[in-house]
Amino acid sequence: FSDIRGFTTLSEHLPPEDLARMLTEYRELVTEIIFKHGGMIDKFIGDAVMAVFGVPESKGPQEDAKAAVACGKEMLTTLPDFNKELAKWLPAKLDIGIGLHCGEVFAGTIGAENRLEYTVLGDTVNTASRLESLCKRLGRRLIVSKELVDQAGATGFESVARVQVRGRSQPVQVFTPVGFPLASSS
Repeated sequence: FSDIRGFTTLSEHLPPEDLARMLTEYRELVTEIIFKHGGMIDKFIGDAVMAVFGVPESKGPQEDAKAAVACGKEMLTTLPDFNKELAKWLPAKLDIGIGLHCGEVFAGTIGAENRLEYTVLGDTVNTASRLESLCKRLGRRLIVSKELVDQAGATGFESVARVQVRGRSQPVQVFTPVGFPLASSS
C-alpha cells in the first residue's frame, strides 16, 4: 500500500483541475514503477495505491518479495525528480508512505453478478494497509514487516519497532531501509 501524505490538505487548497492533473501524473509514475517490478495494481483508492506481487502469477516467494521491496524503494527515490517536475506548474511537494507485508491471500473475482472485480483479500492485505498507516506515526516513508524482510532475504534494513496493529492478535515487528530520509512532518 502507498498513500500520499497530506492529500486532504492538498485537496482543500488546490483547484480540482490541478488536483486531478497532479494525481494523474503521480498515478502514471507509480504505475510504471509497479509494472517494471512485475507488480499488479489491484486498485487506486483516491490517493492510495494497492499493488500486489506474485498475483496472478508468482516468480517464487523470494523473488516476489524482492520485487515488492525494490518497487517501494524506487517509488521513494523517484519522488524528488517528480517533485521538481511538479514544481514547474504546482506549488506543492508530494511525500508518500509505503507499507509492505507478505503472506497468503485470497486472489480472485468477487462481487455482485453485475459488478465483479478481481482483488486480493485476507489478513496479509489488512496488515500491509495497517503498516502503511504507521509510516506517519513512526516518522518513516517505508515500513516493511519482518516476514517480508525474511522472505526477500533483504539486507540494509533496521528494526524500527514491534507494534500492535489493529485487527491482529500478535504485534508485528517492522523494519525500514537504512539510509532513507525520514518522513516529513506534514
